[in-house]
Amino acid sequence: MLYCKENAPEGQRMKIDVITDESRTEPGIYIHCKKRDQRIEKIITAIYAADGNIALKQDGMVHMVGRDEILYFETVDRRVFAYTAQSVYEMQVRFKGMEDAMREFGFFRLSKTIVANLLHIKAIVPNLNRKFLISLSNHENIVLSITYSAHIFMLLE
Repeated sequence: MLYCKENAPEGQRMKIDVITDESRTEPGIYIHCKKRDQRIEKIITAIYAADGNIALKQDGMVHMVGRDEILYFETVDRRVFAYTAQSVYEMQVRFKGMEDAMREFGFFRLSKTIVANLLHIKAIVPNLNRKFLISLSNHENIVLSITYSAHIFMLLE
């Protein structure tokens, strides 16, 4: 939350200047801060997210990955992982919050632990125990729970 300078609690004050320059060929954002802390990192992540990118961690480094590159998200032991065709990344968010945020971009829950990008679903095949196998664009198969199948079939019609 941004506060105006006069009524903001100490440490929460932030000045925002928007400068219009018709000679610029692309927008630029500059952040001036005393130190790069968690609050600044959240602001940077939000800026990238507005442009379709998500901040994901791999081997201690933060990578900006395009939303459309993500095949699915999975939660394991309260950790959230994002899978692309080439890599696996970790996210620093709660699974439910991620699911809610990604729904408007074509991501939907397939099971208790998986939210997938509908654009990467290539086929749905019946499997044992009233479940379905979903074949993704990278030829990986994930399980679609019967609980979530009716909603997915409706979306894909």
